[in-house]
Amino acid sequence: MNAIDGYVYVPDSDPGVLAGAAGGVVVRKSDRSPPWIVVDHTIDSTLVARWPSRLWYVVVLDAEGVEQASAHAHYTRALAVKVVEEVPVSSLFGEHGDAVVAVLSFASHIDVATVERLAELRHPEGDRAYSRA
Repeated sequence: MNAIDGYVYVPDSDPGVLAGAAGGVVVRKSDRSPPWIVVDHTIDSTLVARWPSRLWYVVVLDAEGVEQASAHAHYTRALAVKVVEEVPVSSLFGEHGDAVVAVLSFASHIDVATVERLAELRHPEGDRAYSRA
């Protein structure tokens, strides 16, 4: 069997097994039941669920007996992984990832008054530009 490697996206609010991960560490579930450690095979297939977060490059050590979604899924459900390294979370957003992270970080801390002010300043063509994007 070939080694399976990939990416694990971990929201900061997630108390799961990778919450305290670090490079070089083996992370293992304490039992063989869900929830699994979901390892996305490519960075492009990684689902950004909550913000802020961390992104880990890992190698699957144990997925024995875990029912996989399908033979064509872009991820593997695992019980144990070796954390190789942390990957900049900006990598998830392509060439302009640093700018996207800056916007997400700002947006996750704005208050209602700022949201209302931004809505007032919205460009009249904003909806059309959003649809094109």
